[in-house]
Amino acid sequence: MSEQRCGKQLRVDIREVKKVLAFRRRINRADLMTMAFYDGPRRLLVSKQKREDFKFTGLSNIDFIDLCLINKTTWIKTKP
Repeated sequence: MSEQRCGKQLRVDIREVKKVLAFRRRINRADLMTMAFYDGPRRLLVSKQKREDFKFTGLSNIDFIDLCLINKTTWIKTKP
C-alpha cells in the first residue's frame, strides 16, 4: 500500500483499509508465543521470557510489535 494524494487531499482506498484491518485482526488473534517476526529478510529473535512478560500487560500483539520490535528495545536480538 502506498500513500496517494488527490491534489492536497489524502486518497483513502477503503479496500486497502479493509485488508490492513483484517491483517491486524489476524495478528492480534495469533498466539504471541508462536509468532515469528521478521524485518524484511532478517528474522528477529525474541526470548520466551520477554514474550511471557508482555503477555500479561493487557496490550495487543500489535502493541508488542510497535513497542518492542519497531522501537527496537535493547533486549531484541537479530539473526542475519
